Amino acid sequence: MSRPLSWLKTSQERNQQVIKDIEAGSEPRFTAETKSIVKEEVEWLPDMFCVGVHLNDDEGEWRVLAEVIGPHPPAPAQVARIRENVAERTPRPVELFVWFRSNTVVTHEKHMSYQEFTKATAEKRLMKLPTVMGKGLKPPEPAQ
Repeated sequence: MSRPLSWLKTSQERNQQVIKDIEAGSEPRFTAETKSIVKEEVEWLPDMFCVGVHLNDDEGEWRVLAEVIGPHPPAPAQVARIRENVAERTPRPVELFVWFRSNTVVTHEKHMSYQEFTKATAEKRLMKLPTVMGKGLKPPEPAQ
């Protein structure tokens, strides 16, 4: 399905408005501050990291796509809370979408997060190291 030509004209008009805003010294429509707020609110969730924020101005409303990685996708209720918090901190209404990018490692036995995979690999390597300086020190026991 292709977009109608009106989309291109609207997009060009918006881009021209952004240029006018910047030249006039007023706050541009696509701001680093809003991106920072979204990133901060997403990373409030435990073990979630926002690796990218994409903003689009849709007739005065921010349409935000946050790229998020972590051990599991955020729940819709968590996304709703983030959306509300971002909307309170910005002067525009916000529509938030979260693009959860899975960092999953799959073996023949199970699925695991990349973090779990690297931790297990590091622990195995530690167990193979000789004792430290001949003092009989052993690496820590692997976590269960």
